[in-house]
Amino acid sequence: MTYQVSPPAVNVLIVDDSESDRATYLRYLQLDSELLCNCIEAESLEEGLNFWRSQKPDIMLIDIRLPDGDGLEFLEIIHQEETGEKTPAIILTGQGDEKLAVRAMKLGASDYLLKGELTAKSLAIVIKQVLRQTVLSRRLQRSQKQQGLIAEIALRVREFLNLDDISSTIVREVRQFLGADRVVVYKFQPDMGGVVVAEDVVAPWRSSLDVRIADTCFQKNLGGDYCKGKIFAASDIYEANLTDCHIQLLERFQVRANLVVPILLSKLKERTLWGLLVVHQCGAPRIWEESDIQLVQQLSIHLEIAIQQAITYQQVQNELTERKRFEALLLTQQVELEERNRLLEVTSEELQCTIEELRVTTEDLISQHRQLEYAQIRYQNLFDVAPDGYLVTDKSGQILEANQVILELLEIHYSDILGSFLDEFIIQREFFYSQLSYLVSRDYEKTTWEITMESLQSHPFPAEITATKNINPADKELQLCWIIRNISDRKLAEQALQQLNQSLEIKVKERTQELSQVNKLQRAILDGTDYAIISTDLNGIIQTFNAGAEKMFGYRMEEVVGLVTPEIFHDHEEILAKANKATAVLGQDIGTGFTALISMAMQGLIDEEWIDIRKDGSRFPVSMAMTVLKDDSDQPIGTLSVRQDISDRKEAELRLKQQALQKQVLLHITQAIRQPLNVLNILNIAVQELRLAFDLDRVAIYRFQPDWNGEFIVESVADGWVKLVDDNLHKVWEDTYLQETQGGRFANYENMIVTDIYEEGLQPCHIELLEQFQARAYAIVPIFVSGNLWGLLGMYQNDRPYVWQEWEIDLLEQIANQVAIAIQQAHLYEQIQTELLIRKQTEAQIRKANEELLRATKMKDEFLANMSHELRTPLNSILGLSEALGEQVFGLMNEKQVKAINTVASSGEHLLSLINDILDLSKISSGMMEIHIEPVSVRNLCESSLVFIRQQANHKRVRVFSEIPENIHNINVEQRRIKQVLINLLTNAVKFTPNEGTISLLVAFGQGERWQGAATIPQSVREMNAPMILFQIVDTGIGISPHDLARLFQPFVQISSSLNRRYEGTGLGLALVKQITEMHGGRVFVESEVGKGSRFTVALPYEIYQSDALEANASLTNASLPQDPNRENAIAPLVLLAEDNEANIQTFSSYLLALKYRLAIAKNGKEAVAMTQEHCPDIIIMDIQMPGMDGLEAIQLIRNDPKFAATPIIALTALAMEGDRERCLKAGASEYLAKPIKLKKLHTTIQQIFQHT
Repeated sequence: MTYQVSPPAVNVLIVDDSESDRATYLRYLQLDSELLCNCIEAESLEEGLNFWRSQKPDIMLIDIRLPDGDGLEFLEIIHQEETGEKTPAIILTGQGDEKLAVRAMKLGASDYLLKGELTAKSLAIVIKQVLRQTVLSRRLQRSQKQQGLIAEIALRVREFLNLDDISSTIVREVRQFLGADRVVVYKFQPDMGGVVVAEDVVAPWRSSLDVRIADTCFQKNLGGDYCKGKIFAASDIYEANLTDCHIQLLERFQVRANLVVPILLSKLKERTLWGLLVVHQCGAPRIWEESDIQLVQQLSIHLEIAIQQAITYQQVQNELTERKRFEALLLTQQVELEERNRLLEVTSEELQCTIEELRVTTEDLISQHRQLEYAQIRYQNLFDVAPDGYLVTDKSGQILEANQVILELLEIHYSDILGSFLDEFIIQREFFYSQLSYLVSRDYEKTTWEITMESLQSHPFPAEITATKNINPADKELQLCWIIRNISDRKLAEQALQQLNQSLEIKVKERTQELSQVNKLQRAILDGTDYAIISTDLNGIIQTFNAGAEKMFGYRMEEVVGLVTPEIFHDHEEILAKANKATAVLGQDIGTGFTALISMAMQGLIDEEWIDIRKDGSRFPVSMAMTVLKDDSDQPIGTLSVRQDISDRKEAELRLKQQALQKQVLLHITQAIRQPLNVLNILNIAVQELRLAFDLDRVAIYRFQPDWNGEFIVESVADGWVKLVDDNLHKVWEDTYLQETQGGRFANYENMIVTDIYEEGLQPCHIELLEQFQARAYAIVPIFVSGNLWGLLGMYQNDRPYVWQEWEIDLLEQIANQVAIAIQQAHLYEQIQTELLIRKQTEAQIRKANEELLRATKMKDEFLANMSHELRTPLNSILGLSEALGEQVFGLMNEKQVKAINTVASSGEHLLSLINDILDLSKISSGMMEIHIEPVSVRNLCESSLVFIRQQANHKRVRVFSEIPENIHNINVEQRRIKQVLINLLTNAVKFTPNEGTISLLVAFGQGERWQGAATIPQSVREMNAPMILFQIVDTGIGISPHDLARLFQPFVQISSSLNRRYEGTGLGLALVKQITEMHGGRVFVESEVGKGSRFTVALPYEIYQSDALEANASLTNASLPQDPNRENAIAPLVLLAEDNEANIQTFSSYLLALKYRLAIAKNGKEAVAMTQEHCPDIIIMDIQMPGMDGLEAIQLIRNDPKFAATPIIALTALAMEGDRERCLKAGASEYLAKPIKLKKLHTTIQQIFQHT
C-alpha cells in the first residue's frame, strides 16, 4: 500500500508592474480547476529576481517591459545564475513587441503571450503545456544521468574487486542521485539477523553503519518474499500495513518512507538471499517513482555481480592460502622425516661401532667386562628409545631382536615376535622378497622403500622400511637391521593434499568460469544499451568500446581499443572552442585535444551536448557525460564517457519549435483577420503578417474572375521589388491554361510548389511571366470559399532558389483556409446587415399592426363591456318579473300561462349564460381572468354539476350514471370554473345524445400505470407519468368525425351548420372548457366515433396522499415503511423537501407521504433555511439548482448553526457533472443523489442515514 498525497501546488512567479494585470492573471488561474497555483507577485525586475532566488518558483510569467529593466534582462540574469534545472518562463508582451518576444525565446523563454489577446483558457493551456514540456525534459535528463550512473558503476564493478569500495560507491551515488536521506547495504547473517555493511547518510539523521539488527519477522520466515526477489516500496510506513514491531524498528532509525530491493546470489540453479539495498526518506513521506525503483533494482544487480565477484575472489584467495599452509605443513613433516632418518642413520652407525667394539674386545672379555656391559646398556638404550620400529633379522628374515616401538606397531609380545619371520607381517610379500633378495645379493648397504604391513590383529598400515646389512662378529653371519616407520599420517596428509589440489583445481576452474560469466554479463549489460560507453587510460587510449559505440560510430572494437583516443570522434574546432571557454572560466590554460577533455572532466566542465563524427565522416548530435575514473587511493586512472545519440530529440525539438512558430503565426494571423469584417482589410492583414513572419520577398492574393482570368488584389512586398498591385490601375492577368482548365490543378485542391523556376521544366512563356513578377521560388495554394475556387494565396522568394519546408506549406494551407473563412464571414456579415435592415422594416410593420390590434382589442373589450351592461339591464327585469310571475305573486295563472312564463325564464337564463361565456372567453383571451384556488370536494363538485342536467336528461329519457372512488379527497381548483367545465361537457352530452341514450360521469386518479376508478385512461395520460385526477364524460350520442376533431375547441365554431340549426348554441362551450382546464395546469382529451358516441376526459393535477397511494400502489408493503418498534404511537419523521419544480414536488411528496413521513416543502434556498429554523426537520432533501439562493449556499447556512450541524442533508442535482458530489459533501451534505432518482433508492438512503444516526 502506498501513501496517497494531493498533487503539489504550482508556484507561479508573476513579474508585472501593473496591479490590474496581475489581478487579471490571478483570476484567470483561479478559474481553472485543474491548476492549483500559489502565486507570488513582483512589481519590478529586482523584486522578481529576489523572489526567484528565494522562492524557487515552478514557472514564471514575466512582462516584457518593467520599470527598472525588461524581461530580456531578467532572462539573461537567471540564465547566468542557473546551474541546475532551468525554470520555465512565459513572456507577456503587448501588441508590436513580437520581435522582443522572439529574442526572449532565444534566451530560454518557453513561450510568449500577447496581453491584448490573453484569455483564461489560453493562459491555462500555455501554462499546462509548458509545465508538461518541462517535466518531460527533466525526466529525459534524469534518465540520461541514470543510465550514465548505471554504466559508470558497471565499469567500476568490472575493474575493482574490493566489495567495500564498490558498496560505498553505490550507496553514495544512489543517495545523491535520488536525493534520499539514507542508503544502506544490509547483509544477512546465518540466523537471518543482519548488519549494515555500507551506508551513506546526511545530517541530522543518525548512522546505522556496523549496527547489528535483529528482525524477528525475517528470522521467522527466513527472509519472506525477499527470497523471491520481491521489491518493497512504502511511501509512508504508517500507511503500509506493517506490523507494530516492524514500525518500531524503522522508527529507531527515523525512517518515514523506504524502498527495499533484495540482493540475490546465484548458487548452482538456485538464488539465495544475501542482503538488501535499502533507500530511506526520514523527514517526510515520499512517493517512489517507477524510475527510482528501476534505478535501485538495476544497481542491485550490479551489486550482486560485485558481491559474487568479491566472494569468488576471496574464496580463491582463501583456497590459495590454505594450499600454501598445507604445502608448508608437508614441508615441515618432510623435514622432520629427514631428521628422523638422519637420527636413525646416526643410531645405526653407533650400533655398528658398538658391535665392532664388542668384537674387538671379545679377546679380552674378562678384562673389559665392564666396558661390555656399558656398551650393551648403551646399545639397548639406543635400541629402545629409537622413534621408529627397530628389528634385527638374519638374511632369511627371521627376527632376532625387536624394540618396543615395533612391538606396538605389530600388536605382538616380545616373546612371540622372536623367531618369527618378518614377511609374516608383510602384505605385499612378492615385492618384499624381491627387495630382500636385491639387498642381500647386492653391495648396497642400505635401501629404503614403502610397503603395506599388517599387525598381528590384522590391522594394515603403510610403512616406510629402511634396511641395512651388518656382519655378526660372533659367527660372521650376515644380519639385517630394519627401521620400520608407520607413515599413516603422512599418507593421509598426502591424500588430503592431493584431494585439496584436485578440489582447488576444480574450484579455480569453477571460479574462472564464474568470473568469465560475470565478465560476459557485464559485457552484455554494456552491449545491451544503445548508449556508447567508452573508457580510456590517462593517456586517452581507448580501453572499453561497447556494442552501442560500435553501432553509433561505425568502428569495430578491435579498430580502436588500445590504439586511438576518443579525439577521433570530435571536431577539433569544437574542442578548441569549449576548451577556450573552460580556460576563461578556470583562469588557467587546460590544453588542447584530449588533454583538454580530461581537464574539463576533472573540473566538471564537460558540456552535455556535442557534435560527434562517425567513421564515414557524417556528423550527429550527442549528449555526453564524462567522468574521471579513480583507483582505491583516489588517484585518477582514466576516463569514462557515456554518449547518447540525440538526433531524434533534436529533430523533435526542431519540429516542436516549428510547430510553436506555426501555431503562433497562425493564431496571430487568425485573430488579426477576424477582427475586421471588410474583405480587403482581411486580405491585407493576412499577407502582411505572413510575409513578416517568414521574412519573404512577396506574399500576394490572386482572385479569379468569372471567365477564369484574374488579378492580384492585395500584396505585401519588401522594398526594392516591383509592385503587382496598384490602387489606381487594376491589371487583369490572362492565363490561357487556367482559362481552358477553369482553375487547373488548383480546382482539384492541389498546390504548386517551385524551388527554382529555372529547374522545374516550366514553359518559356510561363518563365517569362514569372520573371515579370521577379519570382525565383514560390509556393501557391488555392482558396476555396463555400466549396468554390475563389482565388490563390502565394508566397515568393525573389532573390534566390528556396526549398520550401513541409510545415511551411501546411501553415500556408491553414492560413488560406482561415482567409476563406474570414471572406465567408465578411460576406455573411454583409448579408446579415441587409437582413437586419429588412428585419427592422418588418418589425416596424409588425409594431404598427400590433398597435392596430391592441386598439381593436380595446374597442372589442369596450364593446363587450357596454353590450354586457346594456343586455344585463333588460335581462334583470325580464328574469325578475319571470321569477315573480312564476311564484304567482301577482295572482294565480293557468297552466298555459305558467308554461309561457317558464319559457321566458329559461330563455333569459340561456341568454345570460351566453353573455357570461362570451365575457369569460374574452377575459381568458386577454389574460385578464384570474382563478382562485381552494380545496374542493370531488364528490360535491360532481353531484352539483349533475343536478344542472338531470331535468333536461329526464326530459329526453337519457340515463345518467356516475362513479366516484370512495377514498378520493379534495382537489385544489376554483370550484366555479371547474363546475362550469363539467356542466358544459355534460350539457353537450345531453344535447347530442338521442332519446333513451346513456351518459356517464366517471372519476379516476393515479399516475403512470397505477390508477383507481372506473374511467378509461388515455395512453397520453399514462405517458405523462404525473399524479392526475380524471373527470370523464361518456355518452352514446351522435359522435364526431375525425375531420371535425381538429377544430372542435375553436371559439364561435360548430362542427356542422346543420347542427347549428338543430341544436342551439354559440360554439363557445368547448373553447371555454379547454382554456379553463389549461389554466388549472390540465389537459382535455377527446375520443369519438360517429354514430356511437364520445368520451371527453378532463385531466387535472392531483396530490396523491398516503391513503390514496397505499391503495393505488399495492407493491408498497409494510417492509418498505420506516420501521419503528412503537410505530403505532411514534411520531413520523419530518422531511423538509427543498425543490422548485412542481412536478418533482408532486412526485416526491406523494411518495414520502405514502411512506408515512411528515412533509414540509420549501421552493428555494431561502425558504429552506427559514423552515429549518422553524420546524427543525429530522432530515432535509435539498435540490442544488433553485432560484435565488441555491442549495449549496442553503446547506452552508444551515451547517453554520450548531443546532443543525448533525441534521442529515441529502443533496439532489440534475447536472450529475464530475466534481458535483465533492462540492456537495464539502458544503456539508450528508449524502448525494443524481437525478433522475429512483424513489426506492431515495427511501433506502433515508433509512440508512436514520440507522447510522
